[in-house]
Amino acid sequence: MMKQLLVALLVFFSIPAFANNADSGFYAGVGLGEANVDDAEEYAIDDDSDIAFRVYGGFEFNKWLAFEIGYMDFGSYHGSAPSIEGPIEARVALDSWTASFRPQVMIGSDWFVQAQLGYHFWDADARLSGGSISAEFSEDGEDPFYGIGFGRNFGTDWRLSAEWTRFESDDADIDFLNLALNYRFGR
Repeated sequence: MMKQLLVALLVFFSIPAFANNADSGFYAGVGLGEANVDDAEEYAIDDDSDIAFRVYGGFEFNKWLAFEIGYMDFGSYHGSAPSIEGPIEARVALDSWTASFRPQVMIGSDWFVQAQLGYHFWDADARLSGGSISAEFSEDGEDPFYGIGFGRNFGTDWRLSAEWTRFESDDADIDFLNLALNYRFGR
């Protein structure tokens, strides 16, 4: 996973050499919303949604395409399953590092629609407890993600967007609905 993250960082920091126009530049932002795990009941998870957030940064090549890296915290999910000794409680925490391309189309001078296509490097930490059982384990992997959104520019520096993103994995998919605010540097 570290190798993929280093490659993404090298690409990210070499981008300014390829873009030299008034519509290019760096940006950073945060997103806050709700993550929903598909098929959570298959893993004895009772609550399948939680508050989630992301922090990200990127570089806009031009007004149509950007490259972005970020960190996602999907929250934690709880559940229980019956056993001979009583219920076994489960807690699973999920997070991910992301790298993606974000094409966008302007609608008028302030509004835009966007898509996002990339890869995420996820980590799931689980803890089981109850009766004589106490166990912790971790699993990680890498899978694609994609999303769509729309938003509005406020001046040349700020933008607000509403976004839906699907993070896929071998075990369960996660849908993330969020509002994102970002700042564009040097406009």
